[in-house]
Amino acid sequence: MLASRTVRATMDDRATAFSALLERGLDAHYRLASAILGDRIEAEDAVHDAALVAWRGFAGLRDRDRFDAWFGRILVNGCRDRLRTRRRRPVVEPLGDADLRAGASAGEDRTATFARRDELERAVAALDPDHAVVVALRYYADHVAPRGRPIA
Repeated sequence: MLASRTVRATMDDRATAFSALLERGLDAHYRLASAILGDRIEAEDAVHDAALVAWRGFAGLRDRDRFDAWFGRILVNGCRDRLRTRRRRPVVEPLGDADLRAGASAGEDRTATFARRDELERAVAALDPDHAVVVALRYYADHVAPRGRPIA
């Protein structure tokens, strides 16, 4: 009886720790997946799938301070697999009203803002999945690789 309570307490502690670590960066993970995949619904699925993979491997994580980087790597790999599967690679989300207002406030008319954004979307969509991931990591998640090392 004591052994089962100990196992249950350990599982509860593990679940609590995992939940706290995951929730700490959840918004950023959703934004990154959305930037890579170009689809918020698919991004939610990708984050969910990555959370399942992370939960299964959580016991093997030696340094919990590195959880965000570890989970981010799992997420990016999952997104890359999704891009390869569908062979469609939109990375940039459609222009929202806030983006239009920002472009207009900078002196650019809405038509020019749409044209510029459309050109950018087409250029990123032409990239292979690995390059699309790098663009999303650099320009959406603001990741910078250490000198001489790849981002993804």
